[in-house]
Amino acid sequence: MMTPDMTRAFRLLDVAPGADRATIRKAWRKLVRAYHPDQVRGDKVAANRRLADLNAAFDLVSTWDPSMVEPAAPPRPTRRRKARQQAQSAQRRKDEAAARARAATLEARDAAKRAARAAAAERATRPVPPSSAKDRLASRAARRVFSDALRVLGPAASPELSITA
Repeated sequence: MMTPDMTRAFRLLDVAPGADRATIRKAWRKLVRAYHPDQVRGDKVAANRRLADLNAAFDLVSTWDPSMVEPAAPPRPTRRRKARQQAQSAQRRKDEAAARARAATLEARDAAKRAARAAAAERATRPVPPSSAKDRLASRAARRVFSDALRVLGPAASPELSITA
């Protein structure tokens, strides 16, 4: 954790606490040029004080090692933050469950489609049965009509035609 003096020094030099040494030195040189007593018109005593403050800030910041400072502990969660985190994790669990359900539904639908395609392919390759009941009824009616016609015409009309039961 930075001390108030360190914070003030960084603010005086107008650099961020994580700045590298070259950036700090560049900022210090720019401010020294601007506030040097020989460059300032007017109050030389105030300029000397300002220059001394800048030099002290630069000395403090240039010797500072950010790795030596132990990181600040993360803030303890408040009740409101805990409640929000719990609500977010509950929502995340609901979303994951809904995604799993959608995936299962899609997988089941795809499996049903594959099964339907396989059944259709099997029906297409299966041999056609010789006759169904409907075909048998139709052929009986045709035989009856044919036999009636032969009876009317007589067997002499077409000797090659014969009825087999």
